[in-house]
Amino acid sequence: MARSTPALATRLTCVDLPAHEAAAVRAQGAWLPRTLEEGVRNSLGVIDEYRAMVSPWGFDPAGVSASVAVHQGSADKLVPQSWGRDLAAMLGNATFHLHAGDGHMIGLTKRAEVLAPLVGQ
Repeated sequence: MARSTPALATRLTCVDLPAHEAAAVRAQGAWLPRTLEEGVRNSLGVIDEYRAMVSPWGFDPAGVSASVAVHQGSADKLVPQSWGRDLAAMLGNATFHLHAGDGHMIGLTKRAEVLAPLVGQ
């Protein structure tokens, strides 16, 4: 579907997103359909991601000494808010940032805010 009807794939993905996130996804043009298409064409990355979510990580998160920022959208319908809070609580030096009204696409809508500390701004 993503390859043959990319506009439909984008529209269906945006149905349950907050309006500002749907606009951000649409503004990226073909990015979302290409991403979906690649995930179907080569699902190994998706499978690996799902395995990482449910398998032992091989280290104790409490032993992570680096400063970690965990970002979560309060309107995320794919990842429960508790998962972000729990991850931040498990890590040794983490801060939890809840973005009110944002959903699963904070990588688009909050990109500058999330990345700014990583580039020293």
